[in-house]
This record gives sequence, structure tokens and C-alpha cells, in this order.
Amino acid sequence: MYLENDILTSLDKKFKAIEEKSQTMLSIPENYFLVVRLDGFHATKKYIKDSLENKEFRGNFSNAINFTTGGLNTFLESRLPKNFICAFSANDEVSIIINASLEEKAERRLFKICTLLSSVLSINFKPIGVKKEKVFFDARPLLLENIDEVHTYLKYRYLLNIRYGYWKVLRLKNNSFPDIDVNHDDIKCNLDNAKNLVIQKKLKSDFNIFEQNLIFHYPKYIDDKRKIHTSVFNINTYKKLL
Repeated sequence: MYLENDILTSLDKKFKAIEEKSQTMLSIPENYFLVVRLDGFHATKKYIKDSLENKEFRGNFSNAINFTTGGLNTFLESRLPKNFICAFSANDEVSIIINASLEEKAERRLFKICTLLSSVLSINFKPIGVKKEKVFFDARPLLLENIDEVHTYLKYRYLLNIRYGYWKVLRLKNNSFPDIDVNHDDIKCNLDNAKNLVIQKKLKSDFNIFEQNLIFHYPKYIDDKRKIHTSVFNINTYKKLL
């Protein structure tokens, strides 16, 4: 029987090991792909934990990502769109994928690229909420050997986020079925069980609202100032890639 949760469990183990190893490295091996995964600091708890969608947060996040990826050509000083592959954002995190076969040794420094992307994304995230608070992002690198690993990583992030989405819908709607413990690991940590329960309780339309926040950002064109512009697509447009 085809179980998405089994696939996710295997991929989770694989990419957590890659992330742990990548954080011990100082430079990017030649011809590797670099994924910089940026997470908002306490952003989920503050802005999106208790709702399926925060349009202000999503809009500001998308604009900040597009500005950050749009400036890659400038601060990597390399040829785009060769080096910027895509970005995948969900909730308060984004994975920016770079073809890191850069010519200059200095440009392959992990710490330099990660801190730069974190800084640019944080600075360009427009303050939100009544108090107009800033959102800041930390950065973690993953070094992937080939384009197939990149595709597998994107599938992993997608599955991980839809598992969270199914569980989030159940948590927010739990008043309608208080007899079910949605925080039990058999639901919270199992993609197939959470998905089946959402379907059983006729909550798929609520999940679809959540899924609108899963976004791909692709390079579109470069203007006369050598700045790349990105196209933004809802996840449904690119499910076939996963």
C-alpha cells in the first residue's frame, strides 16, 4: 500500500542527516547545490499559529523573498539564472536553492552566503500586525550532490508542510470533534492518518486554504540592471514536479 508517511519518514531521516553534516562544513564543494533554509524567529507563534491564513504575513513574506532572490546576482556576483534555481516557501520558512558551482573560492563560503541571505530577507520583511513588529530569520545550509537530490528535497519540504497543514486544520477545528485527540502522535506525526481524518470530517476545503500558502518562486527574467525578477506560483501549479 502506498503510504506518504513512510516516504516522509525516510526523507526526514535523510535530510536531517545532510543538514547536520552541512553545518560542520566551511565551504561548498565544487558542483554541489546549496539550499539555504531560512526560518522566521517565533513568527509562527506570533502571526500564523491560530489561523489558516494571514494574508498580510504571506504578502510581506513573498515580497521579501522576491527581493532577496532578485538580488542574488548582485551579492553572489555570478551568472543568473544559472545559479538561482528556485525557492519554496511555506508558513514562516523558505528554502532558497542555489547552483553553487561558483568560480571564486570566496563565493563558496557557507557562512558568508547564509548570513547574507538571512540579513537581506530579515531587513526586507515589512513589519506586520498592529504593533508593526519586525520578523527575523535564521539560516541553515544543506549541501546537495545533484539535481535529483534537489527535486527530492523539494518533495520532502512539501510533504512535511502538508502534514503540518492537515494537523493544523484538525487542531483548529477540534471543537467539532472533541472526542479525538488530534495531538496524539498517531495523528499529529502521521501524514496519512491526518489526511484521512481531514477527509473524513469534510475539512478538505479548510486544508485548501492552508495549501495556498505553499509557494514556488522561479527566476523569470533579468532586467538591464542585472537584477532577476521572479515568478510566483501556487503549489498546485507545480505538484507535477514533486
